Amino acid sequence: MTDEYDATPPSIQSLLTKEADLLQKARPGEVVLGGIFLQPHLSIGYACAARHLLSADAKKPHTFLPPIFYLVRHAVELALKDLLIAYHQNEIDQQRIDEYDGVPTNAKPLSETRRREIARTHDLRRILEWVFEVMPAYVQPNWKLLVQHIESHEKGAPEWSRYETVRDRKNKSGPMVPSYRVPQIVAIEALVGELDLFIQQAAEITSEPQKDGDISALEELGLVAQHLAQHLYSRGLL
Repeated sequence: MTDEYDATPPSIQSLLTKEADLLQKARPGEVVLGGIFLQPHLSIGYACAARHLLSADAKKPHTFLPPIFYLVRHAVELALKDLLIAYHQNEIDQQRIDEYDGVPTNAKPLSETRRREIARTHDLRRILEWVFEVMPAYVQPNWKLLVQHIESHEKGAPEWSRYETVRDRKNKSGPMVPSYRVPQIVAIEALVGELDLFIQQAAEITSEPQKDGDISALEELGLVAQHLAQHLYSRGLL
């Protein structure tokens, strides 16, 4: 007999079936984008691209430095935002379950204002602070160091690695200035190494249990989400 919490919601089963069908139809040179697990996971994709690009031209690393730096920065931003989005959805689901059961809830979804801020901002320090506010147990000391390392080169301009001219966000009325007017040393290999560790801790999704039993923060939130989805389905809420 199947336990009521083991049943897969029809909506999820439909997506899984469609994804499997597309995988069979894909021809050489074609890949399936998207699916129930939102593959490829964007932050992991940007992190992998940074690592590959760093290895692509070791003799002239400055040629690829801006795009590598951007890939690092964007991977961190997306991973942190993914944690906030996953947290919020889990809190919403728990709130719905508690309301259905008629019990007081301890769920604390993000406010609408905070969600708008998350969608608009590229300020890594602020985003990390928001993650720490709601999920302090997940945040590792090296996350803060990585953000500091990135921001030390940007000088207040998150677009530093994307455009030739930028404006300091803290001085919005100031003039646009060339991004690379003042030369500086960028320890790009160290930065990508820091990113590798961060992605492993924050966003890595594994198909098999790790030897040390550790899983990423996002993967742990994903397991909670699966558990909540089963409870929602058993109550006819999904």
